[in-house]
Amino acid sequence: MFKRYGFRGYRVSLGDVLGLAINYVDIHGISRRHLLDIAHMHAARILGCKYIAAIDRFIRAHASEFNLAYINYYTGCPS
Repeated sequence: MFKRYGFRGYRVSLGDVLGLAINYVDIHGISRRHLLDIAHMHAARILGCKYIAAIDRFIRAHASEFNLAYINYYTGCPS
């Protein structure tokens, strides 16, 4: 999908996005097993993304809370 759409890769601080994710789960009462999913969405916001590509039901369900449009990674279709 990266080649198909010409996406570029960027780096973010794992410590920063995990810290944001920990605060988010604590505030919203979400299980910590979703920390990486939430960190993924925080990273996308930090980078100014409008879309998030994943194959994850949790991310699909919560992407809009991060002002992100979910795209299925395999199909490239929005949900």
